[in-house]
Amino acid sequence: MQNTQILVLCIFGHVIKLFDRSDSAFWNARCQAELADQLAKTPIVSQAKNVIVFLGDGTGIATFTAARLLKGQRSGKYELEQSAWERFPFSSIIKTYNTNMQVTDSAASSTAYLNGVKGNQATIGVDANVLLGDCLAMNIEQFHTESVLKNFQDAGRSTGIVTTTRVTHASPAGNYAHIAERHWENDNDIEDYNGDPDACDDIAEQLVLGNTGSKIKVIMGGGRKKFLPEDAVDPEGETSGRRKDGQNLIDTWINQKNLLGTNSYVWNRSELLAVDTANTDYLLGLFDYSHMEYRVDNDASNPTLSEMTRAAIEVLQRDVNGFFLFVEGQFFQIEEFFCCLRLSCTLLTQFTVLLFVHRISCSTLLLLHTFRLFRGLIDTAHHLNEHRSAVEEAFEFEKAVEVAVSMTDVQDTLIIVTADHSQPMTINGYPSRGSDILGLASVSDVDNMPFTTLMYTNGPGFRDQKNDLRPNPVDENYEDPHYVAQATVPMVESNHNGEDVILYARGPHAHLFTGIHENAYIPHAIRCVHPPRDQVRTSPTRSGAYILHAIRCVHPKRDQVRTSSTRSGAYIRHAIRYAACVGSGLSFCSADA
Repeated sequence: MQNTQILVLCIFGHVIKLFDRSDSAFWNARCQAELADQLAKTPIVSQAKNVIVFLGDGTGIATFTAARLLKGQRSGKYELEQSAWERFPFSSIIKTYNTNMQVTDSAASSTAYLNGVKGNQATIGVDANVLLGDCLAMNIEQFHTESVLKNFQDAGRSTGIVTTTRVTHASPAGNYAHIAERHWENDNDIEDYNGDPDACDDIAEQLVLGNTGSKIKVIMGGGRKKFLPEDAVDPEGETSGRRKDGQNLIDTWINQKNLLGTNSYVWNRSELLAVDTANTDYLLGLFDYSHMEYRVDNDASNPTLSEMTRAAIEVLQRDVNGFFLFVEGQFFQIEEFFCCLRLSCTLLTQFTVLLFVHRISCSTLLLLHTFRLFRGLIDTAHHLNEHRSAVEEAFEFEKAVEVAVSMTDVQDTLIIVTADHSQPMTINGYPSRGSDILGLASVSDVDNMPFTTLMYTNGPGFRDQKNDLRPNPVDENYEDPHYVAQATVPMVESNHNGEDVILYARGPHAHLFTGIHENAYIPHAIRCVHPPRDQVRTSPTRSGAYILHAIRCVHPKRDQVRTSSTRSGAYIRHAIRYAACVGSGLSFCSADA
């Protein structure tokens, strides 16, 4: 069986060589076209009317690359394919550490890239003076940070958040919440995490009743359980809400908005598609009890990320002053949970078979089954080492970006695509050109067994190597959407990665996003793009980098504007040649050289 697969890989690699024009003429023409495109780029220096931030949670460069390769093998362009954001003219590298951790979580990261200040791990919307779980410090307004979303509200513009997680989860909460513990999503959670619900407002309360949250015009995602009381039954089943305080925050939101304008609350796809967005001032969509489902598992009852994005823009575009929209494609974040494991005889039988085939630890498999038993808890891809599900999610994320691009004008709308942190997935093994990115890379020269191109440095995909042999991925059905890829270090869930992430930008002042920056720099640049009246200033307390960008924002010098994006090595040679050729008159500088 192994020999057959190797032969297939070799034959497939040979086919790729037949249609891949890799001669000098091909690459010279391609890279000259890239160079011409780069030279034609000029920054848009007008102020932005609208800003849209797309956040791929856990989408490190390896995931972006894998998604592009998967798109390429489906389009027939293979490695020459481009993702939608790779056509954006400017890009930057973003540092992700926070004030007390080299490797950040999504909570502290959201404080940085949405508020412009780094905070402590697992806190949201507060600075480093607030330690994890410190309710007293959390209530001190001096320690609160201010989000770009709030800046737009203060400037009289509409705002919205769209996510495939719970709308009270770490990333979207960075837009409106000030909390000392990311898990305090409702009052019940505060008790579970050793807090005092009478002294600390939970995240759902802050979204519906808070100064910033209550002004958000579009809110879409999952997480009904955080808004419903324990005596309220969820519309999709017998599950009840999780609030102990008796508040039905969905009803509260509806009653509030009835006083302010036309509004719609929807909880499934058909209701969302029926909304008259041209005559809707406020829109709340909670489409799942907890997180929304994977793209590969989603049924017709849930809207896609692109459908939610379209509806959000349609509502927000009614504001002639402009809008700010945050869109999160949540591929990778694990669901935190506290529940009992009640395994039926059938499940125990399945568990025994899986334990035999995969050689995954007993405790790990129990947890994996628990994640999948509960509706809304499927959104665990990278943390569960499910690389296939994770990469597939990027397709819907890209569709949402394409929707935003098609519905807005590059001259007045800044669109940013970035990530909050990376994940420990690697692309390895010297696979041939055109190989399935979700398939096998090659064969180990130690155990003579194949391995997948995408693997993890740690996580539940670790296999016990009995008799010094690892399991053969062919025997494990590696083509299953929820296949758990092999990992080197055993963990119940994988950790985040601490390397820098990438940011892509198009629109007004997108040229501010070049070079290497702190994640906390992002809001400062956005504020410069369309500054609230008192936000753009230079003072001795500002860093030199901030002052430089503020000056460029007011009057950018053409020779100071750098453009960067994803480039091949061959392109770099052409760019260097061009730099040497300008004004030189050298013979090798002709267009045909």
